[in-house]
Amino acid sequence: MFAMKVAEEVAKAYLACTDVREELIAPTGTQVRTLQAKATALETELDAAGTWLIADATSPAFREPLRQLQAMPSRVPPRTAGRLPVGK
Repeated sequence: MFAMKVAEEVAKAYLACTDVREELIAPTGTQVRTLQAKATALETELDAAGTWLIADATSPAFREPLRQLQAMPSRVPPRTAGRLPVGK
């Protein structure tokens, strides 16, 4: 746990030196997995709702982006333990 805190502080120090706001860099793996789980839970709840649900909630125009969120919600590779993402 201490090592993760140290890594987080080092990452914040790096960002302070580069004038890059933290929210503009890649998400953490935990953030990505959390969003994926929420998208999956929403789809499960929609499926369980039955016939009273509005038609747009079952349309491909709504469901396909929801499935894309489940597969990979981030446009960039996630970072781990406060580190910058490994890119090309």
